[in-house]
Amino acid sequence: MTKFLPAILILAAALTSFANAQTLTYQDLTARGEVGIDTGYSPNSLESMVGFSALIVKGRYGEFLGSKTFFGYFEGEDESLESFAARRGMSREVAEEFSFLLSEYEIIVEEVLMGELDSNTLVLRAGGALPGYEKLTGSDKDRIFFLRINPDNRTYGALGEAGILTEQEGVYGYNAFVLRPGNPPTPSFVAKPLEFMPSMAVEDFDAALRAEILKATAQ
Repeated sequence: MTKFLPAILILAAALTSFANAQTLTYQDLTARGEVGIDTGYSPNSLESMVGFSALIVKGRYGEFLGSKTFFGYFEGEDESLESFAARRGMSREVAEEFSFLLSEYEIIVEEVLMGELDSNTLVLRAGGALPGYEKLTGSDKDRIFFLRINPDNRTYGALGEAGILTEQEGVYGYNAFVLRPGNPPTPSFVAKPLEFMPSMAVEDFDAALRAEILKATAQ
């Protein structure tokens, strides 16, 4: 059975598998209480978001590139059902319970704020889309993507929900997954600011982000 996870969660397998020169590590975030074994990344400062990123870009969503059943990474590649089951001594049926839907999106890059990129596009991987998520990936919005390279050294993952900021009416915000009350509860998304920022207005946030990047890269 394929599971549907909030679409902007970082892949747990990817969190501990990076070898890039970020100034903060997964262990640092754990010690700071910004990430747990069973919880996503919840930053408490812009310094944390910049320090944990390998690449920060401004851009827009491009094409939806497709979805696949995903079992995590093994030796830098997408692991197959057969490999996943064999390494854990599971039957195929039991192993399938650990899979989830993984989607890929083209990101059209308009400006690289931090890091290196030799193309004007990149591939973003995110957990399988929930109903209504297509509204959040339209090409009509300017966004800032805080990214880390995945273990395949080809695709990128965002830093949790807060790792993709969308501009709307002159203000940045991120789309947080919620379950609205009901029987059954209805999955949905609500726009939220970064609570630690005094202002999410585009000009104010851009200035604060560029200053933090300058500070981080000067170290």
